[in-house]
Amino acid sequence: MTALSVAVFISGCLGLLGATANVSARIERFLVTRDQTERVGLTLQAAMSAPVNIVREGPQSFIDNPLRYDYEAAFNALRALEPQFAVGSSLEMATFIFFPMIFFIYGCSLAVADLRHGLLKQRFELENPRAVFIGKMTISVVLPSVSILLATAILSGLAMLIRAFVESGGPETFPYAVTYSPTASNPVMQVAFSALVAVFFCLIGLFVGAASRMLLVPSLACILVLMMVPFAGGGDPRNLMATIGRGVFNYWSGFNPNLPLPADSWLLWTPTVVMMSALGAGSFMVWLLRSKSVKVG
Repeated sequence: MTALSVAVFISGCLGLLGATANVSARIERFLVTRDQTERVGLTLQAAMSAPVNIVREGPQSFIDNPLRYDYEAAFNALRALEPQFAVGSSLEMATFIFFPMIFFIYGCSLAVADLRHGLLKQRFELENPRAVFIGKMTISVVLPSVSILLATAILSGLAMLIRAFVESGGPETFPYAVTYSPTASNPVMQVAFSALVAVFFCLIGLFVGAASRMLLVPSLACILVLMMVPFAGGGDPRNLMATIGRGVFNYWSGFNPNLPLPADSWLLWTPTVVMMSALGAGSFMVWLLRSKSVKVG
C-alpha cells in the first residue's frame, strides 16, 4: 500500500510540475502573440470580442484568432493551479499515462505474490478458493481508489503552495475573465474517473498475472503497448477513456491526450463491458483451476 501510494503521489507530482511549467510557457507565448498582433493593429479587446475557430485539415490545425486562443490558454494555465482546479491538474497526465501502467503492474504482482513467496498452497489449504479470489478482487478495487484519494488530497495542498510562488502577470496581463465548463472541472468526477481507470487496469493485471504466473514479461508488454501501440479502433477501451476524459478534464495543465476516434455509443461501451465481464469470469476460473493444481488432498 505504501509503495503504491508513493507511485501515485509521484505521478500526480509530475502532473503538477508540468502544470507549473505550462504557466510560464503559456504566458510567454501570449505576450509574444499580443506584441505581434498589436503591431498590425489588432488589439486584445477586439480579439476577445471575436470567436475562436480551429480548422483541422488532415494532421494540421489552423486557428483563426490566435490572440484570443493564446490569451485563454494562458489564463486557464494559471487557473489550473487554483485549489478548486488542482485535482484535475494533478490527475490529467497521471490518469492517461502513469496509472494504467502502475496499476496493471500492481494487479499482476498481487496475482503472483503468493506463488512467488511459496504461500499459495498454504492459502488454499486454509481458505476457500472463492474467498481467495474475492479477497484479491476486493483489494484490486479498494486499494487503487484509496491510494488515488489520499494522494489527491495531499497534492491539492501542494498545489496551493506552488500557486503562491507562481508569477501571475497581474491584472494588466489578464483584464478579461474566461468562462469554463463546470462539468469538466468537477474534482469528484475527476477522482472517480481516475479511480475507475486504475481499477480497470488493476483487474487486467490481476487476470494476466494469475493466468501467466509471471510479473516481468507481462509488465514490460503492457508498458510497450500503452506507450507505442495506437488505438486499435473505436472499440478500443483506451478510446473510451479518451472520450470520457474530454468531458471530465479540461486539460489546462498543458497535457492533452490523443483525440478519441469517432465511434457509435454501442461500439465505445460494448467491448469494454465484455472485456470486464470476461476478466471477472476468467479470473475466477483461473483461481479455481489453480486451487485444484496446488491444493493437497
